Order: sequence, then C-alpha cells, then structure tokens
Amino acid sequence: MLELFHISDLHFGKSKKMNAQSETLLREINKKFDIKTMPNRYLLVTGDITQSGGVEHYKIALDALTPFKQKIFFVPGNHDYGDIGFVYSEKRAKYFDDVFADQLDKEQKYFKKKPFIKVLPENDKNQIILIGLNSCFKRPVTKPLGGSLGLIGYHQMLELDKFLDTPEAKKGPKIAFLHHIPHKPAKDYWMDLLDWDEFMGIVLDRVDILAFGHEGSMEKPKGETKISTARTMKVRSAPAKGIEYILDANDSVTEQACYHIMIEDSSIAEVIKEKF
Repeated sequence: MLELFHISDLHFGKSKKMNAQSETLLREINKKFDIKTMPNRYLLVTGDITQSGGVEHYKIALDALTPFKQKIFFVPGNHDYGDIGFVYSEKRAKYFDDVFADQLDKEQKYFKKKPFIKVLPENDKNQIILIGLNSCFKRPVTKPLGGSLGLIGYHQMLELDKFLDTPEAKKGPKIAFLHHIPHKPAKDYWMDLLDWDEFMGIVLDRVDILAFGHEGSMEKPKGETKISTARTMKVRSAPAKGIEYILDANDSVTEQACYHIMIEDSSIAEVIKEKF
C-alpha cells in the first residue's frame, strides 16, 4: 500500500505559537505513522510553508521538515513568494527553490512554473502519479500587489494537458496538488485562482484527487455527500463531477489534522481525515 499524508499552510515564521502548532502537527504525524522510516509513506504539503518567504522563515521550516527529507512533496503558496502573502517578490520566490527545496528534494523546482511529475512505485501493480503545480501569481516587480491571487498559466496548463495524454499518465491514480482553490472562485476575490475554470476543463475526468490549501476548511459543507470522511467533488457541483476527492487542508494546523490517502492495487482505497 502507498500512503500520503496531506497538510497545508504551516506558515512558519508567523509567530512562536504558529511555529509550535505546526511543529506539533508534524511531530504527531510522524509519531503515529513513522513516515521518515516506513517505506511507501510520504508527506504532502500544499503551500504557505512560510509566512513571508524570507531566509529566516525557510530555516525554521527546514528545521521542522528535514526529518521528512526524500519523503516529502510540496508546492509554493503565495506567502512563500512574498511579504505577508500579497506582495510578490521574485527574490523570495527564488528562495523557495534555492534555499528550501534544494535542501529537501532537488527535483522539486517551481520558479519556472513547470509541472513537477513523479510516479511513485510500490510495485508494478500499485502506483500513484503526483502532479505538483505552481499556482502562485508572478506579478511584475513594478506591480507587486495582488500576490494572494493565483494563476496556473497557459504554458504550465499546456504541459499538464500533454502529460495527461501520455501512456505514463495511465499507470495509476493521479493527484494534482497546488496551493490555490482549483475548482471554484474563492470567498474573497483576492484569494482566487484566476484561471480555475480553464484548469478544471483540463483535469476533469483525468485526475482522481485535487489537493490544496489557501482558504477554506477541512470540514464537510452542510448537505454535501461524502466518500469516507474526505470531501468529494463528484456530487458537489456540475463543474466538479469527474474528480473523486477534493482535499482542502487549509486548516490542518488549526485542527491538528491531516488527510490520509491510501492507494492499493493502483486505485484509491480510502481517504480519511486523521486528527491528533
């Protein structure tokens, strides 16, 4: 069995209290599931790893996440790319690759906005395909405000579309993970993924799980049908049908919780929310 544990929005550097809460969550996940030593168990973090993307914040994050080295998958969030989440900084965006990612997994580089694709094999009959996407809005340095907005972008979507048509993409279930809400507008315009509609047109019926953070709650909305204890897109709305699970882990630190994704026989066996 392959297992992933999805969390988001750790915001290292925001405050001593937030640092402690995020460190506690990571420690409890590893204590219960022993990710760093157990084969075929991995941590998935969907952005806003730091509060403002500064070197000191990345150092705090690395201290907490280094125990998961080579067992962690991640994408940047708007807070990782600039001060307080809405002032885009190219310098800080590059820090994500050169200061943070380089210490944990040299394969995962996102500044150039190209999909990160990884096929995780347990054996030939049990695989999962991870697709990491940079949803941060790279604003011009002359107009840095509005960095909380997201954008997949034409070229990144084109590469994603091409990959999903390849034989490699048929090897197992696919998890697309990014920071911004991918399937609908955010509650606040300034939190939107600007090209969410185009993105959904590419992934509908072609990926099995969308994992993200940024804004929202891990709790099931009133009246929503559920599969296990995870949120499902299959019956939430017409634009969302064709994708089995939606995993919004924005509140994972507050709730001290994670999504536990289990893959068996090259299919999604179960997704549950684990609380600590």
